[in-house]
Amino acid sequence: MRTFVTAACLAHDVEKFLRFRRAMGVQYLRGEFVLNGFIRFVAEQWGWQSEVALDEAIGRWLSRITGRKPVTVGLEFGVVRQLCMYRRREDPSGYVPEHALAPVKESHYIPYIFSHDEVTRMLRVASIHHGRWIWAPMLRT
Repeated sequence: MRTFVTAACLAHDVEKFLRFRRAMGVQYLRGEFVLNGFIRFVAEQWGWQSEVALDEAIGRWLSRITGRKPVTVGLEFGVVRQLCMYRRREDPSGYVPEHALAPVKESHYIPYIFSHDEVTRMLRVASIHHGRWIWAPMLRT
């Protein structure tokens, strides 16, 4: 069974969800920004009072901008998924997206590990360096 929502209903649920999270001591500022963006997207696509399938809205919202990094999409997905889990408290049959819907978060960064000789050489060069002391100006900027 699909879950149908309106942007107005989502806005009300987000308000309650944020109140709940903040009562637990979580600021949730970035989460609030993400959720407000999701509500705005639903309102722009389907109107404020028109019903839309929640799974379709989430899927289209996640794919709205091509070329986004999977980590960013995954973080936004996590916030919306938390909202869905909160909504399920009042509607046990409510839609909660599976983790598999989130993109695979894969880092292409390969760290460089210095060899013992390289570390020794850097320490030797740094210890004989008599240039300007740069920490004071850096701390003032």
